[in-house]
Amino acid sequence: MEADPVTIGKTIIDLYKKWEPEYAEHSTYKFGELYGFSLFVNRQLAWVQNEQGSKYEYVSNLYAESDATGIKYMRNNGIPNTDNPKTAAKYFLNAIDNVGSLVVKYRDKLAALEKEIPVIRELTQKPYEQEAKLAALKIELANLEQEISRKIAEKQQETEPEEALDHSENLRPLRVQTFERRDYPANGFGR
Repeated sequence: MEADPVTIGKTIIDLYKKWEPEYAEHSTYKFGELYGFSLFVNRQLAWVQNEQGSKYEYVSNLYAESDATGIKYMRNNGIPNTDNPKTAAKYFLNAIDNVGSLVVKYRDKLAALEKEIPVIRELTQKPYEQEAKLAALKIELANLEQEISRKIAEKQQETEPEEALDHSENLRPLRVQTFERRDYPANGFGR
């Protein structure tokens, strides 16, 4: 049985735009299967920026999940082309199409990392060559700190607090100036 791509695309777009979970806890809905992959729509609260500013709102995304591995695959951050139903109908095919190249990419990456594991294990199990020198430096540092503390204590004991000095002989009395009206001839005319 052959299905019309436009009808399939419109169904996918409707699910993406209009599906709402019955309960907030059930934010994912499985609506089909394709080549051994389960097809899902997910709706969650996200921080969104638009022309009016930023706010929290519900955002949907679509993904295909491998039944064998549980790995989720999506395209364009889970957003189908909502302007063209034929392209939206191919959304999951395009997402699944990336699986082969992703498997090769990560298999190669995993093989490279597995080659590095013995080298890293050897480095982590190797004793630190400077351990003895570091311990000796720590002991020397502790001895220096003790010596410095001892010398500071000796200096403090040597310098006993001196008697409070009387500086009264260095002080002179302030002369308070008083002004009388006659000192200011400009205050009034004819006085």
